Amino acid sequence: MRINKGVLAMAALLALVWAGAAIAQEQVGSIEGIVSDDAGQALPGVTVEATEAKGAKVMAVTDANGLYRFPRLFAGIYKLTAKLDGFVTAEATDVRLVLGKNLKVNFTMRPGRFEDEITVIAGQAQIDVKQAATATVIGKQELEYLPRGRDFTSVVSQAAGAQQEAFLAGISIDGASGSENRFVIDGVDTTHPQDGISGQSMITDFVEEVQVKSAGYAAEYGGALGGVINAITKTGGRDFAGQLLTYYNTSSWTGEQRKIGYESNCGTPDDCLLKPNKDKFTRWEPGISLGGPILKDSLWFFFAYQPSTLKTERTPVWNSDGSGPATKSYDQTVTETYLTANLKGAIGSSFFYKAAFNYTPAKVEDNLPARDVEPAPGVDLAVTTRAPSP
Repeated sequence: MRINKGVLAMAALLALVWAGAAIAQEQVGSIEGIVSDDAGQALPGVTVEATEAKGAKVMAVTDANGLYRFPRLFAGIYKLTAKLDGFVTAEATDVRLVLGKNLKVNFTMRPGRFEDEITVIAGQAQIDVKQAATATVIGKQELEYLPRGRDFTSVVSQAAGAQQEAFLAGISIDGASGSENRFVIDGVDTTHPQDGISGQSMITDFVEEVQVKSAGYAAEYGGALGGVINAITKTGGRDFAGQLLTYYNTSSWTGEQRKIGYESNCGTPDDCLLKPNKDKFTRWEPGISLGGPILKDSLWFFFAYQPSTLKTERTPVWNSDGSGPATKSYDQTVTETYLTANLKGAIGSSFFYKAAFNYTPAKVEDNLPARDVEPAPGVDLAVTTRAPSP
């Protein structure tokens, strides 16, 4: 197969751009361990191969002390295989590596022909022995089955010590305010520079894993007094896979409008409550995603696109002059675009890279008046607001 050199050059350029943007951000994990014989002696020269469930593969060779190390691996499920002439091959299966973790997986190999049989080490403890950070990882399976909203930040409350607090301006982690967190997507800091909240939307359908750090994180996150919310987008694998999906919601599926407080000096409690008209709305979100290989065992792609359209109709309760119920309705249309694309690749047998592009612009057509009063004459609500992607 002939490969266009320009395509490969562009892929390399994207990788370098990503590396420059993410140089201080945590988007990988690592695995290391000691390989020894059944007498406890270190075995140098053992070839250890790490194979990701999606097909990515890297190799390492143990040093004179029997130590092997994979310093930068994508988060995922791995199978580790240790091979050495004169010894039975050993495997460690279902090794789950999450963001920022440094797992230690040791092997004990016994003499014999390596093709005779394979020793499977599936139940040994795989722990991080080098870091003391307190973190919760919400993986792909949890994202599919946990109750969640459309944005990835909606799952943060599943982490211990994290919850949505209106009085603290968003996500509170260990009692800190919502403006004291840091948000990272695919290695890029997306924290809003003015108010400290999440500055870039990312729907959960495109997310592979979310990590919530609450304590003990590295100095690179020194600007965070609360927590660090770190997300990575999905990537392609050895097989082509994709999905067509859609979300639809309408006001006819929601409950009755609740009464709200209206006046402080109004007689009986019931007189102090106002029941505004229920907004009529429809929300429509069709989507598509596709991922797969470009070059076998060395380059993979992922692409996902999902536009969102929210149309709202509001009829205020009273006219602005107090003459009675309003009869005029006001419309608003909110359009958002969610687009993500990335390349994941391997250079040789020891280096992984990922180049990601996330695009989330929004547009709001027309403003809505308050629910309890029609706007005064001359007020122009026909305003279009655009929010470019950060």
